[in-house]
Amino acid sequence: MVLRYGFWAIVIAGLTPIPYKVFTVSAGVFAVPRSQFVLASVLGQGLRFGTFGVLIFVWGDRFEAFFEEQFDLVVIVLTVGFVAGLAGWFGWTRWRGARARAARARLPYDGA
Repeated sequence: MVLRYGFWAIVIAGLTPIPYKVFTVSAGVFAVPRSQFVLASVLGQGLRFGTFGVLIFVWGDRFEAFFEEQFDLVVIVLTVGFVAGLAGWFGWTRWRGARARAARARLPYDGA
């Protein structure tokens, strides 16, 4: 179970204000493969700090002041959006797979 969702747990941890060290130590304890860990870390932390960098570049001092005052709110909104997007994508792929299986089940059996 941990190896199945370890990558996504590390990505999401990289996006949240939760201390990232907790997840790095947990990844070692649960033997998450190093390549998966590095890729997930770069993705999660890169998205987090890259997004903030772009927003500060675009809106400048106004966003920086807002960000300093509302850091937790900004991070939580971004994380919830990311998790909702992932959940929607997983749900859509499962729904699409279920429709394909149902369509195959309706095909006549040719006995071959």
